[in-house]
Amino acid sequence: MYASERIWKTPCQDLSITPEEAAPSASFRDKSIVLTDRLGNAYFVRDAEVRLSKGIQHSYHEETDAPTEGYFEKAYIDHGSLCSDGSYDYMVAVQATPEQLERYAEELPYSVLRADSTAHIVKDSVSGLTGCSAFGQTAVDGLIVSVSPSVLMYRQSGDEVEMSVSNPDLALYSGDSDEVFEENGKRKERSVYGRAWVNNPSQPRTVEMVMEGEWMLSDNNADVTVAVLDGRTYVKAVTFECNTVVFKLKKR
Repeated sequence: MYASERIWKTPCQDLSITPEEAAPSASFRDKSIVLTDRLGNAYFVRDAEVRLSKGIQHSYHEETDAPTEGYFEKAYIDHGSLCSDGSYDYMVAVQATPEQLERYAEELPYSVLRADSTAHIVKDSVSGLTGCSAFGQTAVDGLIVSVSPSVLMYRQSGDEVEMSVSNPDLALYSGDSDEVFEENGKRKERSVYGRAWVNNPSQPRTVEMVMEGEWMLSDNNADVTVAVLDGRTYVKAVTFECNTVVFKLKKR
């Protein structure tokens, strides 16, 4: 991976160059950084420190343990060992065209509406879709004024809303976490296969949300119930084994 010509000028952009001739490392921190790899994929990074390195990496063969080596180029976001109230975002454009590189370097096709410990919310300006990962009960925007922990995507087009909802919790057990901590306070590493609940069946989970306005289901859906009260719509969607529930709503 290497940075775009405007950001990181290096002979490594010539794919015939040898590893010894390439710059070994670099670091960037800016409002916007553009990286491209050798397959033509582009990475647009905002508000982050990006470190790049290239060189011979030593390892061992997975079957024979014989020493191995290879030339690798690596780029990663360095957020430190203990960050607080920090955030960054990035977008990947698969096999980006030169036109896309120029356009997205000037303006990315999405907006980060929220990025904190309660929710990550992003709106795509091309499709009109809003995506939300809610880690706790929270408001999303003027349409969804409350939602329980879940992952959802939705798009409003006039008097209709398309929505997909999921809860990524398999619900193999309930109650407090069964993590074990050592005397120094560090979490003890344990395999998931050694937990008492690993073979428990998954339980259904209900995602609850409150929407501004009066809405109704466009089609019958056994996993979704809708109730209207005092100008607001209360939606319950039952998910199972982390499956996504897809449905449409329309104005009453």
